[in-house]
Amino acid sequence: MIDLEGKLVSKIAERCEKLRKSTTYRQDDIADKASISKIENAKYASGDNFITDTVLESYSTVFNMSKEEIIFGNEEEIEELLEELFMDLFRLISRRPLDTDMNYYRVGAYNALDVEVQKAVVNLASSFAEYNLQRYNFLNTEEPFMDYLNKEFDCCIYVNGKAINIERDWRSEPINEKTVIDQTYMSKKIWLMCKYKLIRSFKNSVINNSLDEFKYSIINHNVNIWVKNQFINIIVPELIEKLKSNSILKIGYMVKSLIDEFLNEDLSDSFQKTIPIQTIRPMHYELSFGNSASFLNLSKDEEIKRNELILEAMTIAQNGKILDLKSEELAEYERYGIFLKEIPEIKMTREVDIDAIINQAINSKNFNKTKAEVLPSIEVSPIIKTSDFESEDDIRAFYDDWHDSTHFANMNIPGYLTNNSQISHRWQQRLNEEISESIEVFIVIQNNLLKLLTDEELIKFGK
Repeated sequence: MIDLEGKLVSKIAERCEKLRKSTTYRQDDIADKASISKIENAKYASGDNFITDTVLESYSTVFNMSKEEIIFGNEEEIEELLEELFMDLFRLISRRPLDTDMNYYRVGAYNALDVEVQKAVVNLASSFAEYNLQRYNFLNTEEPFMDYLNKEFDCCIYVNGKAINIERDWRSEPINEKTVIDQTYMSKKIWLMCKYKLIRSFKNSVINNSLDEFKYSIINHNVNIWVKNQFINIIVPELIEKLKSNSILKIGYMVKSLIDEFLNEDLSDSFQKTIPIQTIRPMHYELSFGNSASFLNLSKDEEIKRNELILEAMTIAQNGKILDLKSEELAEYERYGIFLKEIPEIKMTREVDIDAIINQAINSKNFNKTKAEVLPSIEVSPIIKTSDFESEDDIRAFYDDWHDSTHFANMNIPGYLTNNSQISHRWQQRLNEEISESIEVFIVIQNNLLKLLTDEELIKFGK
């Protein structure tokens, strides 16, 4: 809840008293004594018309100072005022989502505008990768506020030989390392990037509008309109667009996307380690050739004939015309060491370790991928001892299984997305591990690169 009127009272009182005491004027030389006394003694209740337009005009005329400076201060004071106001708005990043969790806070602590402000400043803070992870952890607790510290003072100094940490040693409870943020660091970075736009906009929308037909009690109203129409709807979106255009500053938004869209730690426990894999290979014909050494003594004509039959058999197999061959034609092929064998349909189900399937999917990442370059047609297959197998059919079955598991061919998981979704569940667990590791890397990278930014660079970036 923004109360700029209340913030300004003490500064206006100090300013007005200093102006009068710097001259020989008495209170009643400016306006009626009661009004001047009220102002200089900062007597104010919320909603009061603390200083009237008549009295303000008198101060401006007598001391030759603009109304703007009397109420809001000089350029330096306006910048300080706006920075303080921005910090108050930005502080909402450490609260739970006010649109859903207002019950965590005392009644009346926040209003509808605070809900919208929070969404805006959280979007700004999301440019910091570490903030997104800490906020994710925070929202998985029941705490109403995120822990915060100033990293600049989170270090040990030695007093009389004793190590003291300013940020930690005087706290009543230990810091929650999973939710703690350096709010001061973030707010300063963001302030530097948007301060000139904020100041220009504030002058146009709040100061100018408040001084036209001046009424002190309307300042808060004008500020609220400015916050909604300018800060939330224009200044923040424009800055976020800029942040997302920079490869360093947009790391935070990338981390937020990973957390929001891909990280899912709300998984039930699963004790199933295997999953059924169904293999279905349709009936087909296999073309094979006998040992060429057996046909070294063929005549020239027979050699030509064999080569012609090989090409012919390959064409027949490719076109699926093997079923059309008569028994005498098959016999002719076999006489020249060309074998066309019917392989019956195979349908079997077996239990496979879930992690083994996932590991195979990772290790086979270069298969089944569209590429401009044609993959080599020769693959490195497992080396086996033929003595471990009872027949050629067993060897063939071994290589068929190896090929299918490598290429994920002729296989399926019955009920993949329904009753046998354990592989999706386990993959999400593995994905969570990969995402968490990536996030930690991104945080370190961004934090280090941000150290190289000067205040001047941030101001220039935001203009």
